[in-house]
This record gives sequence, C-alpha cells and structure tokens, in this order.
Amino acid sequence: ADGGRLVSWARAPEIAPETDERAFAAMLYRHGGGGIADWLRLSLASARGKAVAETAELHRAAGFSRLLRKAESWERPQLPIRGADLLARGARQGPQLGTLLGRLEEEWIDSGFALDRGALMARADELMG
Repeated sequence: ADGGRLVSWARAPEIAPETDERAFAAMLYRHGGGGIADWLRLSLASARGKAVAETAELHRAAGFSRLLRKAESWERPQLPIRGADLLARGARQGPQLGTLLGRLEEEWIDSGFALDRGALMARADELMG
C-alpha cells in the first residue's frame, strides 16, 4: 500500500500554488487525488518552513493550502457516457471506439465536467459524421 502511495506521489505533476480550480480538477481527474494530496502536503510544509525567512513563501503556502483542501474533499466525477452508448448510436467496435470515447472524455474534462450526457452524445454524432 505504501509503495503504491509513493508511486502516486512520484507521478503527480508539479502544481503551481496559483492553479485555478478548473485546471486543478482536471489534474485530479487525470492523476488521482492521493498522490496530488501528498505532493501538496510536502509542498505546503516546505513553503511554511521557508516563510520564516522569505515572505513570498506565505503566498505559496496559502495557495498550496487552498488546493490541498480541494484535493481532500474532491470526488472523481463519472463520465456520463460509455462505449455501449456510442455503439447504440452506430459507432463501430474496435480501436476507433476507444479513440472516440477518449476524445469525448477529453472534451468533457476541458469543459470542467460541465457537458452532460445529451451534449456528449450530440458531439459524438458530430464526430461520427
């Protein structure tokens, strides 16, 4: 268990303390919350330690603290469509189905998880031509 946690931490992307909520939610979705939360805990501790001598680190610590609270309360959203939904609309089984589903998932993430099932299915219809 600890080995997996270390791997998640090591694979977590570097996060700027001023990262906005939308970009941060996308990071959490793509990389998982555990490793990111651990990365933020370490970054927060480091920034707090440096804040004694460098007041600019107070700003960094505040940013890391904000993001850590978000990571700790974050729940992974579920993509509102599945491959079976696309097959029912005429998509072909095979690698192109995975490519289409992946593209729709990326658009959903980029929308801040705002695109609903109807919007994603309409987009699928456009992409399938």
